[in-house]
Amino acid sequence: MDQPLPLERYRVIETRDLDEARESVARYFWTHGLDMHGEAERFDTRFHHAPLRSASLNFVRYGADLTVDAGEPPQCYMVKLILSGGLTMFRSGRSYDAGAGQAVVTGPDQYLRLRFHPGTDILVFKVPNGVMDERAGLLHGLDGPRAPGFLDHAVTMDGPLASFRRALFLLREEFDTEASLVGSELGRSDYEEFLLAALV
Repeated sequence: MDQPLPLERYRVIETRDLDEARESVARYFWTHGLDMHGEAERFDTRFHHAPLRSASLNFVRYGADLTVDAGEPPQCYMVKLILSGGLTMFRSGRSYDAGAGQAVVTGPDQYLRLRFHPGTDILVFKVPNGVMDERAGLLHGLDGPRAPGFLDHAVTMDGPLASFRRALFLLREEFDTEASLVGSELGRSDYEEFLLAALV
């Protein structure tokens, strides 16, 4: 018997229609393009969205070889943790490969195209830029917000980032459990604050 997918209780869409997938994911992320490569019959999108207070945890699977063009830089920060498969990132005229266990981190000033390899599953922690900037300013002892910057290439979730990875998997487990702290508004708010602190 197949194991349930992450955040299965928060399923938004399961479809083999490219336009339906693009429009559904855009409602929770932003307007973007999807360009298919190779065999279209392998396309099988799953998108799950679990909200916190302002941030959210999301599961994305396309099932096929395709490119996601983010268009204009989105007004948010995103940590895309690769669970299986791999991604190729295109930024500033260069390309970077990332595999399972690595993450791609983007801010509101970073244009990005991502090529999903077949068999790629990712968890996405999404934070509005205002929330992230305010938290970064507080943690650095500033009177106002501070916009963090992130490297163009993929990062391995070890060292200091291992704490954030463990916290993200704990949140996933809580969302996948019927009786959990994220069942309450206060619990979701506390998890969000914890994850923001761990990331910054």
